Amino acid sequence: MAREISSQEISPPLPAASAQQSPDTVSDAAASIAPYFRKMGIRLDGTENLRLLQAIAQWMGTPYQWGGCSPYGIDCSCLVKFIYETVYGISLHRTSVTMFENDLTPVPPEELREGDVLSFDTKGSGISHVGIYLKANRFVHASLSRGVMISSLDQSYFKKRFISGGRVVRHPAIRLASLSLGELVIVNP
Repeated sequence: MAREISSQEISPPLPAASAQQSPDTVSDAAASIAPYFRKMGIRLDGTENLRLLQAIAQWMGTPYQWGGCSPYGIDCSCLVKFIYETVYGISLHRTSVTMFENDLTPVPPEELREGDVLSFDTKGSGISHVGIYLKANRFVHASLSRGVMISSLDQSYFKKRFISGGRVVRHPAIRLASLSLGELVIVNP
C-alpha cells in the first residue's frame, strides 16, 4: 500500500522561535549570532531556527583543519554533520561527496531554505566543499583560510563553484523513490 510522505520526513524541521521559548531566550540566542549577520547585512527577523543559530555560534571562528572535528579545528563536512546531529537529530555521512551522494535530494537555487546543504566544487574535480544555507543567499561553512564563517552565494568565488543545493532526506527509501519515480511516494515503508 502506497502512502504519501510528509514534509517532516523529507527535510529538517523548520522551527522558528517557538511559543514555548521566552522572549529572553529568543533574544539571547539571536544575539549570539547577530554580529555575524550584521556584518553580512542581514537582519534577524525572529523566523530563524534558534537551535541552528546557537549551533553555528558555537563554531564561529573555529579554525579549519582538514579531517578535523573539534574546537581546535574542523572541516566543512564535519561542521555540517555536527550541526545536523545537534539541531535536527539527523546523522549525515562524513564527507562532502558521500553527503551529496547519499543524504541529499537536489533543490533548485530559488527554492533554498534555511538548513539546506550547499555543495561546491572548489578543486575542479567534483564535490569538495559543503555548507548550510541560512537566508538571503548566506551560508555557514568552514573556510580553508578563515575557518568557520558566514559567506554569500553572491560572491564570485562561490557563484563559480556552486554545484547544488540539497535537502536532507531522513529515510533512504524516500531518496530512491524521488530519484527513480520523480515523486515522493514509497511502498511499504
